[in-house]
Order: sequence, then C-alpha cells, then structure tokens
Amino acid sequence: MQCLEKSYLASVFKACIAGSALLLALQASTQESTNLNWSDAERRAILAHGPWPMPWRADPSNRVSGNLEAAALGQRLFFDGRLSANGKVACVTCHHPPQLFTDARAVSQGITKLDRNAPSLINIRYHRWFGIDGGSDSLWSHALRPLTDVREHGITLEQFAAHIARDAQLVCRYRKVFGREPGTANEAAIDQTSADAAKALAAFQETLVSPPTPFDTFRDALARNDLSAAPYPIAAQRGLRTFIGKGQCTLCHTGPLF
Repeated sequence: MQCLEKSYLASVFKACIAGSALLLALQASTQESTNLNWSDAERRAILAHGPWPMPWRADPSNRVSGNLEAAALGQRLFFDGRLSANGKVACVTCHHPPQLFTDARAVSQGITKLDRNAPSLINIRYHRWFGIDGGSDSLWSHALRPLTDVREHGITLEQFAAHIARDAQLVCRYRKVFGREPGTANEAAIDQTSADAAKALAAFQETLVSPPTPFDTFRDALARNDLSAAPYPIAAQRGLRTFIGKGQCTLCHTGPLF
C-alpha cells in the first residue's frame, strides 16, 4: 500500500492565526507611522527581543526532530481519537487549532474531567520543561504522559503500539520514517514503537510556531536601519519605549520569547 504523501502539517494552525496577523498589519498600516528617535541603548534593547522566529535547533534527544515525514506521521496521531480508551479523545480534543491549540476551558475534559486546563502548544518547541509540574525534559517523552494517564487518553503503551501496528497507513508512514516495522512482540518492541511514535508527535508539535508580529517586522527593520519598510503605530512605539525603559518590563520579559 502506498502512503498518502500530502500532509497539511500545521496549515490548520496557520490558517487560524493568519486572519489575526493580517488584522494587526492593517491596523499598523492605517495608524500614524512616523518613528521615534531611538538612542543606541534603546536600539540594543529592542534588537535583543528577536529575531523571530528563532534559529532552528533540533532536539538532540529526538533523532526525527525537524523531519517532515515524521511530522506528517505525528500529525495523524495527533488527530486520532482511536488513541483513547473510549475511542473519542485525541490530542486535538484539548489542543484545538481554532483555540490556538488549547481548549478554552477552565478545566479540560479527557476520559474524565481533569484538575487543570490545557496549555497552548504554540511555540512549544522552545520550552525547556514540559507539563504543569515540569515533569518532562523533552517534548517527545511528555507526549506519552497524557496517553497513559487514566484521566486523559487512558491507554497503555501496548495499546498505543498495537494501534500503530494494525493501521496500514500508520505502518507505512512509520516504516518510511524509522526504517523498520512497528513492533508489539515483546516489551522492548512496544517501548521502542511507543517512543518512536512519541517522537513523531513531537516533530509535528515543533511545527506550531507563531508567525512574526508587527513588532517583529519593526524590530527587523530597525536592525537593517530601514524603518520606512515597517510602519509601526506611534502609540505602540511609545509603549515600546516605556517597556524597555522606565517600565522595566524587560527585567522579566526579554529575548525573542519575551
């Protein structure tokens, strides 16, 4: 059987935020766009908040990090409600693209009601710790926690691996990415298949990166000494001056992820 090649990856996410990004750009272009005179110190402070997106860095613990075939496999798993005890809960259940990959609930609902809400997955690849308790130090290992939590997906690693091994499309994609068949014959094979699939899930989530904002466009134009190429509302510039100056906001909010 041939694998289906076409994959939209994170296009759903991109479509959801494209409208808001366009609105911001239109607002910037229709407002007063004269520029403040920035001192050298202010310029350095502004430039420190970029560039965005940050340069790509693969996850050293995930050998398929940045692999688009792996991301395509991970995308399928992300939207697959069969990966749950009741056949209805998928990753997308709590991380919904139109809600910017959260669920807009005060308390999330998996197999049962949880005691917390679902965080957004946007820019998740830049995190250092994962989970509200910081219980995972890699994105791929964290992907296994909700799957095996009885309150969330409620399945075992054996069920996870078995589901991949019996779905022809998943088997085909798994084989293309990892160069072997998904295994369920023993505990070692189950662990390997589960870890591989979790790494594919992580590869998909790595694609969920927010686009540049009007600030990022302004910041990059400032770096090129070409502010005429990036109209930025004067009110926003005044706020930025306060942000990097007397407001001391940069004590806590600095760098590209500020």
